[in-house]
Amino acid sequence: MQPYSLDLRQKIIEVYEQEKISIRKVAQRFRVAKSNGAKITQTISTNRRY
Repeated sequence: MQPYSLDLRQKIIEVYEQEKISIRKVAQRFRVAKSNGAKITQTISTNRRY
């Protein structure tokens, strides 16, 4: 299985942050596994610099 495209991962992050909905709902919207949605959002939040 190939990794998700950067574009898809960015869209998942944008929806998660802007709409303040659960990872489960974001995963359903983009038809990805909940665990993958969680990994994507966790990776971004831990790597983000403020």
